[in-house]
Amino acid sequence: MPATAAGLQKLLPGVGRYTSCAIASISFNEGVGVVDGNVIRVLSRVRAIGAESQQPAVMDKFWSLADQAVDRDRPGDCNQAMMELGATVCSPKTPSCSTCPLQSVCKAQRMVKAERSSSCEKLFSLATRSDGKTTRGAARGVECKLCLPPDQWDPSAGVCNFPRKARKKAPMKEEYATAVVSRRMASGQTEYLLAKRRSEGLLAGLWEFPCVLMDSPSQSLSLKALQKLLTAHLDEALGVDVRSVKGASLGEVSHTFSHRLHTYHVHAFQLTSTKAECRTSPCKGDEHQTTQWLEDVNTAGISTAVRKIMALVKSSP
Repeated sequence: MPATAAGLQKLLPGVGRYTSCAIASISFNEGVGVVDGNVIRVLSRVRAIGAESQQPAVMDKFWSLADQAVDRDRPGDCNQAMMELGATVCSPKTPSCSTCPLQSVCKAQRMVKAERSSSCEKLFSLATRSDGKTTRGAARGVECKLCLPPDQWDPSAGVCNFPRKARKKAPMKEEYATAVVSRRMASGQTEYLLAKRRSEGLLAGLWEFPCVLMDSPSQSLSLKALQKLLTAHLDEALGVDVRSVKGASLGEVSHTFSHRLHTYHVHAFQLTSTKAECRTSPCKGDEHQTTQWLEDVNTAGISTAVRKIMALVKSSP
């Protein structure tokens, strides 16, 4: 077993910088720092680092500061103490600054005190340097890539202005025409057609109702055009002949996947023949791999979005 962080990362697949440094410092007494969310919060406040904390250059700075701050004689204890400090004292929303052992060297705390006694204009035109001297800041045209932008300072937030997280981007919107194809069995039970997604990408390997990504927003397509789009997809990609049922448009279902907002326009179809079969392998370029008929869709490996669609189907008259 390697006794260094570098050796652990090299030897053990899946072990990243944080895990390797934690193991090396705690178990093997290597003098390396660790950086997790709690440590980022402590360091960003102590050093008043207001740049977005997940930027690569900012993360490099945090790792550098952690390495500088670690006690070389007791690195494991030091790292655990730093993480505990962030978890219990320098907390995200209710920090206990009055009991913090680092309050005397905390630049964020200095900024809060300065803001109380002077105007914001004065605060951001004079930035305190690490050597105790003062220098002209952003208000005089000097850009600091690690500083909190003046327009981002919230006086009511105090030290909780740090760290500054990146603003979440609006999810990419995608609309899908979705076909809920059913067939009535001799037993009287209803089965539904599910298609399996490829083994790569979003929702890899999960089952879903056949659907087509729409190039145009749903508002620009008539109900007839949507049904025609789905009918063609079912015939060409899956080899299924279907007919639209009365009141075929069941409605819409929306679901957000961290970075994407999917809207499914759900339409009901029935097989033209109970003996019809569908392809079990995809056409060239088709996203689906295999298909199956199921009475209880919830027994398959499906996403939350598909569960929502099935709930819509069950609630429809």
